[in-house]
Amino acid sequence: MMITTVFNAKVVGQKIRSTLKWLLIGVVCLSCMAFLLESFFKYQDDKEYPAPGKLYSVNGHMMHLWCEGSSGPTLVLDAGASMFSSGWSWLIPQLSRNNKVCAFDRSGLGWSESAPPPYDGISAANELHQLLKQAGIKQPFIYVGHSLGAMLGRIYHQQYPADLEALVMLEPADPAIFLQELGEDRGESLERGAPISDCGMRCGMMRFMSSIGVIRLALDQLDVVNNPLFHAQALAEFKARINRPDTLAFLAYRGKYIPEIAFQTADSTSLENLPVSIIYSSNSGELLGVYDSEAELLEDRKNSLIAWQKTLDLSRKSLGLTEIVDANHLSMVMHEKPAEQVSQRLLEIVRYIRKQHKSTSNQEHNHD
Repeated sequence: MMITTVFNAKVVGQKIRSTLKWLLIGVVCLSCMAFLLESFFKYQDDKEYPAPGKLYSVNGHMMHLWCEGSSGPTLVLDAGASMFSSGWSWLIPQLSRNNKVCAFDRSGLGWSESAPPPYDGISAANELHQLLKQAGIKQPFIYVGHSLGAMLGRIYHQQYPADLEALVMLEPADPAIFLQELGEDRGESLERGAPISDCGMRCGMMRFMSSIGVIRLALDQLDVVNNPLFHAQALAEFKARINRPDTLAFLAYRGKYIPEIAFQTADSTSLENLPVSIIYSSNSGELLGVYDSEAELLEDRKNSLIAWQKTLDLSRKSLGLTEIVDANHLSMVMHEKPAEQVSQRLLEIVRYIRKQHKSTSNQEHNHD
């Protein structure tokens, strides 16, 4: 009886090992097939969605800059956290009719290659400064930043104050509020200068999931991504370029630097002689969906408006707050109608700058 039991256990063990072996072989084969298929799709994406602008060498890697128009003050557009130049597709045609407009891709996003760390705001400012220099973009220019791009705009001015003619921020995060909320989410107070660990397994997993098509499938299922009101070409380019192993790994690693970017934004208090404008959406909390009640959403909006006004008060040339109706944090640039409102406000600011140029020119002429 005992011999039979031992024999049966050996048979069962062999069957389990055999099943696991063939299961592993099946998983490896399916992964290889998925990798080959996804590689083909990425090859097709590269052919179908080439860079709309030009690539320039910056500190040893290539960065993408897309410019349209030729006359008047230059507007430089800096997109939100995971967005890039395509995200401005509704605005660029309207803004470039009588002005020069340039949208760029930060390192690791869109058609720009990844750069080595650090990925903080000062590094981003230095890279943009070099990119514009390589492209021969005249200064000063109007910096237009959305979300994270708005925070980076303040840091850029801190590093290169003579480069900017005006700063326009589209719904920027207030650094103090942002750091407080981020600390609450992580269950700890955030300290400046905390060591930033290597991305490690997290980046490896993002690369792997992109390589076998998991990210492509996920992007096709997300309602927030597949909104029919988004610019069709921009949406297709976003899905094609965000689904790159290096891009996803970069985003995973860059996220570790977001607190430092917020601290650096808080340092940028020298806006005295710079015309500054803030544009915000009427339903910014709608996209986030993290509020427990309407009262909490309204309280957050109240705090944001107070913080934005304090930012404007740092400048003696404040151009005020402008609300974009029937829009949220994303749709204010990604939907056609809200983007038209943003464009109109930006064109008003351009006219103001032109008027300032004319006034200065007349004064110099009269002085002569």
